[in-house]
Amino acid sequence: MSAAEFSRSLMRRILERLPLALFLLALAAALIGYGIAIERHEVFPHSILEAAAKTLRTTAANLDGEDTARLRAFSDAPLDDFPARRIEITEGDSLADAVLVSGGRHQFRDLCPEHGCLAVAVAVDGTNAHAWPWRPDAILAANVADEGGYPRELNAFSFERDTRLSRIAQYSNGDLLVTFRLENAFPYAGGVARIDRDGHPRWFRRDYSHHQPYVTEDDIAIVPTLTVGDDDIEARNGGRAFSLPCDGKVYRTALNVLDGDGNVLEHVPVLDILLASPWSGVLAATLNPCDPLHLNSIDIVGTNAGGAPHGIRPGDIVLSFRQISAFAILDGETREMKSLIRGSFFRQHAVTHLGGSLFLMFDNQGIERTIGASRLLMIDLATGAETTIFPNERTPEALRGLYSAAEGVIDISPDRQRATVAFTRDGVAVEVRLADGEVLAVFRSLHDVSDLEQFPKERLELAAGFDLLGVYYLRDGAPMARQGWGHPVREE
Repeated sequence: MSAAEFSRSLMRRILERLPLALFLLALAAALIGYGIAIERHEVFPHSILEAAAKTLRTTAANLDGEDTARLRAFSDAPLDDFPARRIEITEGDSLADAVLVSGGRHQFRDLCPEHGCLAVAVAVDGTNAHAWPWRPDAILAANVADEGGYPRELNAFSFERDTRLSRIAQYSNGDLLVTFRLENAFPYAGGVARIDRDGHPRWFRRDYSHHQPYVTEDDIAIVPTLTVGDDDIEARNGGRAFSLPCDGKVYRTALNVLDGDGNVLEHVPVLDILLASPWSGVLAATLNPCDPLHLNSIDIVGTNAGGAPHGIRPGDIVLSFRQISAFAILDGETREMKSLIRGSFFRQHAVTHLGGSLFLMFDNQGIERTIGASRLLMIDLATGAETTIFPNERTPEALRGLYSAAEGVIDISPDRQRATVAFTRDGVAVEVRLADGEVLAVFRSLHDVSDLEQFPKERLELAAGFDLLGVYYLRDGAPMARQGWGHPVREE
């Protein structure tokens, strides 16, 4: 073949394959462009790829990570004297004989050496205690809920390791109502259990219960819960409709009303009630369209509600919504929404009726920054006045910077004159006098983990500081307030 013929043959073959080459080049360019669009504009399948990557990262972290539970940091308290630093009384006989202090995995291992204590009722002098051990296997075995109705997505999940104490309420006989939060799982809501005085579960609902429950005087439990759906939320603002687009599954806030045996007496669809109320437009301000309300506490308006506005009456339900920085009053009989209140508080927790038109809350990130960070805030619904109870100008300098960006629990004393305020993420709680914010006592979440090898070497010399999920006044009539203080109750 001559050179000319070879050249013509080569050109012919190139021209024959040129359409395919151009198609492949265009396809490559399109894929590169679409990849850039996925990353920059989060178009399909961005959410799928992101979820897959997150799952891989979480699974790898779980396999390589160490089980340190809710450890914050190691304190400066030596192991030989740290128990004396757990409770500091600063102003006379501020407390009753004992208080209920929340615990968790690896906490109070001197009383519950296997897994730690869920909670401890401790005398104010620190000498005697009654413990409720964390018994994960027994709690899981006591489940009375249909797990088929509560599907979960789990990543290298361990019930013992990844089920964490959330909040506590008290029954009249000394039992505890405990909610749980899940790590490495979707949804985060882990269920609710009734734990007897010896730490054994009477029942466990492995459902979507979460956060701060409430137990009435006749031992009916009201518990935050949720349902999970794929549909975006449609709401109204004035006469116009708007949607909250969620790139995943939507948490629809609700309440469960439970009898003493854990049976559901009533399911209250809180999100639907808000959507049907005059305040549905507030959802346009939510921080998370996939979890638009994030109910974090329940309280009941007391019999001392005289003078409260908005038609508020004893028995109405107080609901704290973190994602819209608001709290609502739900009619205790009709379940209609009576009022929705917003103010200078932000991402608040534990909204509690104090008396009359006064309400207290743990304000996580409100506007008050002259003295401290998170604060105990009092609101008068009759006047709109807001008062920062703690911290204030009387607060010791060392306590002015307490901060908990998320979580935080308050509890009001039976005489309505004092309150405990738990700054969860700082591992510290204070008891304050409500009249002037004077600090009466300080609680620190300090624990001995020296025999657990997964913790750093500091464990051999220093007490570990954990999150502090709450310090509660013991409920009147509870057996632990009257007996059992001679010796600690250890695990069997």
